[in-house]
Amino acid sequence: MPLYSLDGIIEDIKKNPIPTTAHKIHYKAVSKIINTINYGGTNVTIGPPGSGKTTTISLALLKMYNELDREEVIIYETTHNILVLEAIRKTIAQLMISGVGEEEIKETTAVYGSYFVPTEPSEKTKLIFTTFYQHKRVEEALRGKDRVHLIVDEASTAKTSQPFLPTSSAINNRIITGNIDPRLFSSLSIIGDPMQTILFTNQEKVKPLILQIIEGMIKNPQDKKIIEEEPDAIFEIAEKYLPYSNLSYFFLENTFRLPSPSEILISIPFYRNKLKAFRSIKDVKIGSNDASLDWFVKNKTKLLRNVRDALDNALDSKIPVVYLKDLNLKPYRDNNLRTYDEKRATYAVEIAAYLSKATIGEHIMIITPYKEMADQMGFMLNNIEVDKRRVEARTIHSSLGTDADIVIAVLGKEYTTIERGKTIYYIMPQALNVQLSRHKKMLIVIGNFDVIAETASKLRGYKFLSKIQDAIEELKEDDLIVIKEV
Repeated sequence: MPLYSLDGIIEDIKKNPIPTTAHKIHYKAVSKIINTINYGGTNVTIGPPGSGKTTTISLALLKMYNELDREEVIIYETTHNILVLEAIRKTIAQLMISGVGEEEIKETTAVYGSYFVPTEPSEKTKLIFTTFYQHKRVEEALRGKDRVHLIVDEASTAKTSQPFLPTSSAINNRIITGNIDPRLFSSLSIIGDPMQTILFTNQEKVKPLILQIIEGMIKNPQDKKIIEEEPDAIFEIAEKYLPYSNLSYFFLENTFRLPSPSEILISIPFYRNKLKAFRSIKDVKIGSNDASLDWFVKNKTKLLRNVRDALDNALDSKIPVVYLKDLNLKPYRDNNLRTYDEKRATYAVEIAAYLSKATIGEHIMIITPYKEMADQMGFMLNNIEVDKRRVEARTIHSSLGTDADIVIAVLGKEYTTIERGKTIYYIMPQALNVQLSRHKKMLIVIGNFDVIAETASKLRGYKFLSKIQDAIEELKEDDLIVIKEV
């Protein structure tokens, strides 16, 4: 049963206005997208975690809204219903603030996806928001439209084999020839991040669309070899080829989610330190609750006693990262194939419960690579004294498109062996990026970065992960990380 309707979304925005914060860098990215829509071609916008991808899209749609004629339409397409909801809410909020009336919005906006009541096709439609899987409805809505502009939000994956065939044809044609076929689309804009994209596929290798397009303009075999060895080099190498390509390209280099300097945990290994936080940890406020001491005395356990000082030190001193270094890793053998780690799960749940008492109103999210782990921690949370509205456990996949004030990142298997097959971070290194980039105020990591760095340094194409140690050392030098061995 659909959860949302266009009427309901508009009414909700009227009751709960959405803040429309944008910065100079967003307007620069928007100008690139608008030029692509106006003059045709392909635009790629790289949006690292918290850089404002949806804000950029909604601003571009707002700017183009009054410029579109009756034969012209923009399609916003992504994999997740929740991202469709976020994009349409932000765009409608912008339109309403700019003076566009409710009835006009209903006439000119269509939304399709399993979460939504489908919109009836109209010749007045200007904006279509949809998941990839609604191709029949979208094709009906495109009747009578001569110029179609496609914006793909590659939040998780946008495989060229997706069922929306016109999209697939345009994308495939763009990759092969470097040009958009005007019979299919007048322009193609893609926003995403190849260093964050996680692929939902049973296939051995499926590259993100945005990566395929960037790699398509890189002609030198030596540069291609460098990217194979050092995937984080792709942005620097791509910029060398831009003057000789017909690709419009922009890198959103600020994160507005992560407090500085915690962003270096992803900026150094994944973006060669190009990503910078817009706000400092000094500007972050976490409400404290003195009553937490009574709760701690009543509920203290050996594990919680072991780490409480580290947590309180971080809260009191505005230190954005707490690293609980697990020294008791088990070798990867047949008897250790389970993804559930009781020690780490218990630490995570007890820390979440304590922080829910030690802070006021902060949203706390535990993130793990494994569903078994997330389910078990969710069960544990349901059986202890904790505010269920503020504390949750998620997998990396289900945390895409979300964030929280405090994130407890429970690392997966840090080791791997050829004999038993690759583990999570050596199948999808982007998973570590996602885990370390959901927090708005504080990040707590339970695991062992030393093992990740040592393992990655020995594997072709994964050495960039070993740079996580450089980030840790930089935080240590500035006394902006609390490290506790557990």
